[in-house]
Amino acid sequence: MISNIAYHDVCPALVDMLRTNRTVGRSGKIFEDLGSNSTLNNIKFIQRTMTERQPTRTLEVGLAFGASTLAFCFEHQRSGRAGQKQHVAIDPYQPPLFDESGVYAIEQAGLIDYLDYRPEFSEFVLPRLLEANQRFDFIYVDGSHLFENVFIDAFYCARLLNDGALIAFDDSTYPHVAKAIAFIRTNLSGALKEVPRTADNLRSMVAVWLGRNQLTCFVRVPHTGQHGPRKWDTPLRQWDSKLGRF
Repeated sequence: MISNIAYHDVCPALVDMLRTNRTVGRSGKIFEDLGSNSTLNNIKFIQRTMTERQPTRTLEVGLAFGASTLAFCFEHQRSGRAGQKQHVAIDPYQPPLFDESGVYAIEQAGLIDYLDYRPEFSEFVLPRLLEANQRFDFIYVDGSHLFENVFIDAFYCARLLNDGALIAFDDSTYPHVAKAIAFIRTNLSGALKEVPRTADNLRSMVAVWLGRNQLTCFVRVPHTGQHGPRKWDTPLRQWDSKLGRF
């Protein structure tokens, strides 16, 4: 399995986690079922996107055992930049559920300078980032899969993206996530344009053919309109826009 992602240098800690399907929490608790980790295809996508786009600031909703976070932070390091908390990771369940294993993995890998860890719910963190006029070049959404949570994440993340920046939703065939993505497609197409996914291997190729792609991506359309240059409170669409069926 590891050879599937080893097409360029890979974070050693990430390779070890994927190979053993095992990690350790801050208290020493051992986890041997890492099903909450991002899939190999998603990690491969993150690495490729980081390499091709060279984003300066990234954000993810959901940290879990830290596989995707390791990929983000390692790629920031590989870019040659000094660690300045370039990657924001939001996860309220690190201390109680995961024994801070995700954050601990980043520390053990020597990548903590690249991580801005927020142990809160995304519905509290994202509005504060927006009000502070923060902007990101690549956002990965893999937190709660309830419709209302994905909807809130999508709403705020769309406004946090730089023009031309990318947002990716994991588990996009899950009913709640798919419903939120349907809303984006029918109501926010003026702000987010879907990016067709290319298949990384035979399995993902079949998924694309069957419409079961697990990762759905959008690019932030450059803002135009009566509100002038984008500010933190610039809306995604006009107040009197019709509600498309989703």
